[in-house]
Amino acid sequence: MVYQNALWVLVTIAVSFWVGVIVARILPDGDPKQLIDLAIAVGTIGAVVVALWQSGQGRRESRSRAYRDAAVRHLELGASNFLENRLENGRPMNTRRHWLNFSRAIQVSRRLASRIELPEQREIWIEQEHLLREQIYDVLEPLFDSYPAEYYRGPTARPGHQRDPGISEPSLVVIYGWVEWPKDLPDPLDRTTRFTEERLDYMRSFGPRGAAQYIDSLRPQPLNSSGIVNEAG
Repeated sequence: MVYQNALWVLVTIAVSFWVGVIVARILPDGDPKQLIDLAIAVGTIGAVVVALWQSGQGRRESRSRAYRDAAVRHLELGASNFLENRLENGRPMNTRRHWLNFSRAIQVSRRLASRIELPEQREIWIEQEHLLREQIYDVLEPLFDSYPAEYYRGPTARPGHQRDPGISEPSLVVIYGWVEWPKDLPDPLDRTTRFTEERLDYMRSFGPRGAAQYIDSLRPQPLNSSGIVNEAG
């Protein structure tokens, strides 16, 4: 915002300068008072332009923040309801309506987020959305095929009641599509990061020793002069 304001000021100064040059050529013997009045007018116009631009930017920022907050709030409420209402085995309720409600919350939050205009506000939304996505992912565990087909057919009917029609396919499409890691979202972790040997030595002595032992088990162990693997300390 500061850099953009400075750019507008520079543009205004440049315009004022060239207007002055043009007027000086047209009116080489012009009244100095007229030239001063013209300079004041041009400066006033420039100030108005900058003020209007700042006002427009302020409105864009307010709109973007409002849409971001609404999108996050809607998704948080949907995710909270989805996670709080669970079966005895810890899985979310398997009623059709329960999954429909959450899938609709996802779609509404995304529609609101699509109205965010400023890149910095959109970046914040993406990170907040992904934080909630990870919470749902940990419960659904889609890569481990943790939920049997019977789960998706809905709860068993109680005496005198019809069985729940089961979770709708559109709900599954939205929710399982949403929990996947977005292809355009970079991983904040550097997968090449490794403990230094100095740090591992400290961990082996003072802890966390279990973590050090686990890392040692992942790394190729050095051989001694007899060709035998040296045990980690």
